[in-house]
Amino acid sequence: MKRFSLLVLAGLLTLSLWGQDVELKTNLLYLATSTPNIGVEWKMNRHYTASLMAAYNPFRFAQYADANGNTVNPKLHHWLASAETRYWFCESFLGWNVGINVFGGEYNAGGIRFIPALKERRYKGWATGAGLTVGYQFPLSMRWSLDFSAGLGYLYTRYNRYSCYACGDRQGQYKRNYLGPTKAAISLVYSLK
Repeated sequence: MKRFSLLVLAGLLTLSLWGQDVELKTNLLYLATSTPNIGVEWKMNRHYTASLMAAYNPFRFAQYADANGNTVNPKLHHWLASAETRYWFCESFLGWNVGINVFGGEYNAGGIRFIPALKERRYKGWATGAGLTVGYQFPLSMRWSLDFSAGLGYLYTRYNRYSCYACGDRQGQYKRNYLGPTKAAISLVYSLK
């Protein structure tokens, strides 16, 4: 929580320094998973921008009983922070862009019925990585835009695996390297210009 607060504070300081060329955004895909998030992106010059994003999910979901009568405590607790630099082909905040991002966070997730990998197990650990992104932003009005982006990259994670029942037993400790999709965003953007 302390890291999340520091990231939000850094974002607010950024707003006061670059108030004329700043956008605030929220990823609607994260919101669909009950994860509040905020991002700030500022213009460095005509073709380059930099951004910071933070997401945090502290919510608890209702317990349920599985087919065998075991109590399951579903959770999707996590925090995530990322930084990205983008190159815009037309001009900053308009049209196609490519970027480089880095990210990291911690998670404690399991017992989620509609996600097969999380249905019968719980995972608690941390992850970090980097990747390449591609995106497109188009205006909806003078201040509002939609930003679509996706990314491929590398992720390293270390975690413990548990049975997802109430006070589930630890089943092992793991570390994993992953290459593949690392970002998906449909962001609602508000310009402070």
